[in-house]
Amino acid sequence: MKRSLAIASLLLGFACDGDPPPDPDAGVMSDAGPADTGVTEEDAGPPPDTWESFAAEWFATYCNECHDGASRDYTTLPHVQRDMERIRCGVAATTADGCGGSPAAGQFPVGPGPYPDDASRARLVAWIEAGLPE
Repeated sequence: MKRSLAIASLLLGFACDGDPPPDPDAGVMSDAGPADTGVTEEDAGPPPDTWESFAAEWFATYCNECHDGASRDYTTLPHVQRDMERIRCGVAATTADGCGGSPAAGQFPVGPGPYPDDASRARLVAWIEAGLPE
C-alpha cells in the first residue's frame, strides 16, 4: 500500500506542477497570406504618363517633323514646358478650360500628318494638366 501511495504521489507530482496545461492553439499561427490593403495592382491601374514613358514619343510622332529646333523645339521637355499652355489649348479635341480661341481646339498638330485621335489628344492634355511629369 505504501508503495502504491508513493507511486501515485510521484505520478500526481508530475501531472500537477502548478502550471496550467498549455493551450492547444498556443504558438500556432496560420498564414493567411499578405495583409489585405484593399488596393491591388489591378485596382491601381497603369502608372501615370511621364515624358519618358509617353509624351516624348507623342511629340516625336506628331510634332517634331516641324518642331525640331528650327522653330519651336519640342524634342526636349524644357521646350515643351515653355509652351505647355499653348500646346494644351491647341491639342485638346474641344476647347479646354482657360483657352481662348487661339490656338483653336484641335488645331495642333498641323502639317501633313499623322494626326492623333481624340483619345490620344486627351491623354496628352491630361499629362500636361498633371504638371508634365518627367
